[in-house]
Amino acid sequence: MDIKLLVAAATAATAIAGVASAQTNPVYNPSVTVNLNGNVPSICGVRFNLSANNSETLTFANLASTPAASQLSQTIGVSGLCNSANGYNVSYASTNGGYLVLGGQSTTEPERRIRWTLQGSNPGRGGFGNEAQLTSVQTRQSGAFLTSASIPMTIRVNGVQVQDAGNPGNPAATTTNVFAGDYSDVLTVSVAAR
Repeated sequence: MDIKLLVAAATAATAIAGVASAQTNPVYNPSVTVNLNGNVPSICGVRFNLSANNSETLTFANLASTPAASQLSQTIGVSGLCNSANGYNVSYASTNGGYLVLGGQSTTEPERRIRWTLQGSNPGRGGFGNEAQLTSVQTRQSGAFLTSASIPMTIRVNGVQVQDAGNPGNPAATTTNVFAGDYSDVLTVSVAAR
């Protein structure tokens, strides 16, 4: 056997023995802990009760034959859901401040806009009992809930039929207090965690 090979083998054996002798016995503790973590994402939103769409259209016909002192109404149901422990806000916003406007163009001219109001129920869940004029965003606060809550909304649009001022003696002589054309607005209902 070659001396160099014997010296190399002896050196390697000494190095391995040195590493083994440098290791200590493991330490045992009286107890150990395991940290467990989880996450539940926020689920807050709103949907229509009878549709999977995120947009619906309500059409109010016969406004010209409905007296200005009266209203036409339609009800649509939405459901809100939020799993925030701090509760949630339901916001109602009108693009045109609570008016259907001629041609969809925002205006303050009374002859080019028709007032509408909103009434919702289930006040404890984000609705409201009284009629609201949506001249600004209306926000309702609710407590936390983990199941969806129905918020039926009734939208009332003012009629536009008025007595013809040029023919006051004839009750059948009527006209409108707005110009002819297509009127529109957009109501947005939002649910957000507080």
